[in-house]
Amino acid sequence: MEDADPELRNMLARQRDSMTERIRFLEQSRDALTLYISAIDHAAVRGEDQAARS
Repeated sequence: MEDADPELRNMLARQRDSMTERIRFLEQSRDALTLYISAIDHAAVRGEDQAARS
């Protein structure tokens, strides 16, 4: 684009960078939730195993 406004380009770059940060945060939150769910599931299985042995 030859007629692109430099300010428009800067605004778009800032928006892209902001989106990248939000995506990174959401990915970290998703991963943390996955670990938490796995821990809950593991604890439930352990509890069932202990109840079956009693």
